[in-house]
Amino acid sequence: MRVRVLDAGSAIAFLLLITLIYAPAISGLAPGLSVAELGKVLSQDFIRRAFIFSLTQASISAALATAIGGIAAIALTTISSKAASIIRALALLSFMAPPMIVVSGFTALYGRGGILSLAIPPLRALGEGFGGVVAAHVFYNIPLAMNLVYSTLVAVPSELVDAVRIYSGGRLWPVIKRVVIPYASPALIASYALTFIYCFASFAVPLTLGGPAYSTLEVYIYYFYRMLFDYGAAAATATVQLAVLAAATVLFTLAYTRLPPPPIGRRAVAVLPGRRYVKAASVAVLIAVAAYLTLPLMSVIIKSFLEPGNGFTLRGYERVFSPLFDQAIGTSGLRVIGNTLYFAMMTALVALTIGSFLAFTGGAVADALLTTLLAISPLTLAMGLLNIYGGLLPAPVLIIFAHTIAALPLVIKSLRLGFLRVGREIADAARVLGARGLLYFLRIVAPLSRSSYFVAAALAIVVSLGEFGATYLIARPEFYTLGIVIYSFRGVRDWPASYAASTVLLAMSASLLLLLSRRLERWM
Repeated sequence: MRVRVLDAGSAIAFLLLITLIYAPAISGLAPGLSVAELGKVLSQDFIRRAFIFSLTQASISAALATAIGGIAAIALTTISSKAASIIRALALLSFMAPPMIVVSGFTALYGRGGILSLAIPPLRALGEGFGGVVAAHVFYNIPLAMNLVYSTLVAVPSELVDAVRIYSGGRLWPVIKRVVIPYASPALIASYALTFIYCFASFAVPLTLGGPAYSTLEVYIYYFYRMLFDYGAAAATATVQLAVLAAATVLFTLAYTRLPPPPIGRRAVAVLPGRRYVKAASVAVLIAVAAYLTLPLMSVIIKSFLEPGNGFTLRGYERVFSPLFDQAIGTSGLRVIGNTLYFAMMTALVALTIGSFLAFTGGAVADALLTTLLAISPLTLAMGLLNIYGGLLPAPVLIIFAHTIAALPLVIKSLRLGFLRVGREIADAARVLGARGLLYFLRIVAPLSRSSYFVAAALAIVVSLGEFGATYLIARPEFYTLGIVIYSFRGVRDWPASYAASTVLLAMSASLLLLLSRRLERWM
């Protein structure tokens, strides 16, 4: 179904973009857009080291995640489509996991006193420092690469696969050369570029696992803005970061436009010869990837019930659910849980309202938003929101705006898919009967897109639950969320409380994702 864009609707849509994204972005960057500020920042040795580290870890993380995800995607095509669907849906748990849960998981599994690092000491390299940052980023982005490449490979015509197999005598290399590489290349490039963007602008992972020696530019943006109150240096650092993110965004956009649309209703195509050793290797790859993606999350739950040196405990949960004021977090644990749920529900409401309008009024506006948000980091937008609206709006409203901006790309994508599934004959019949504009949307499009709204709401809530950087920049203690409290408990070395808070947050996120896993798998 094509939606005719009304001039008034497009104008309002662009006004929303300017209010929520473009104006804050410009405001956040403006203090650093001078030769003096850029020169001052670039002359600092620690900024140059942070730039090199950001570039290096993002390049390595993107390469590893894309390679592993690509291999896993090929392996998925050799098993049944039902099993592949289950694995892809479960992979969402790691891809959508809040960053502080992932940090807690890698500490619980690979850090000092970790479940695996105690048995295999060299694995401590995955729980801290450079290795920890890269390992956590790879964990996050394997599902992204796996799903992008898999969606491309299932679009391969089965006739082409059969023809290459016949003429190559069933040999493996001709199939890889003639089928896998040509079809998967755009998806691999898009996966690499998108993963690079996420890793280069990473905040929570290097802040906690990397420490001062392995800080990204995003960490220094926070350091300049919140710790030193040097807004010019923060903006200049954000400008340097923006230049790299913009280049990676262009690469992603060029590669993504070359991806074939995934077929509707087609079963997975096995692109490799169906030999026994290929099937065995595929199963082994998928088991290894599944273990890497699930063990850190399981370790968080186990560690939440263990007190170092004392064994089983529920003290962490008692502190998290306590109604009493907690000195370490500046509020009570129970209030933090209430804040987290409140911001998530309000984010879903606002994001669905704005996302419905942007998705309905036309693709150009929505595409502009999606592309812009790839190149602008959450902290840059948070700085802009504070600069423009900090004196006008209370902190909770700014937090909801920040969470909404983070959730909009996923909300708009899922809603657009739902709107496009409204049949042309229904749209034509509605227009003949006089249903146009808002009436057409409310009476026809929205009711027929209910499942997309469920998915969009779930994604908005999960994004809000996991948002850390912008919230940490904006919030005062009375508005802290579970993600920030996890970090605070780590700071005072109360590991049971940190893991308990992580488990509560994991339960909130996982319950939503598992409830809608089948619908989310179709969305991917």
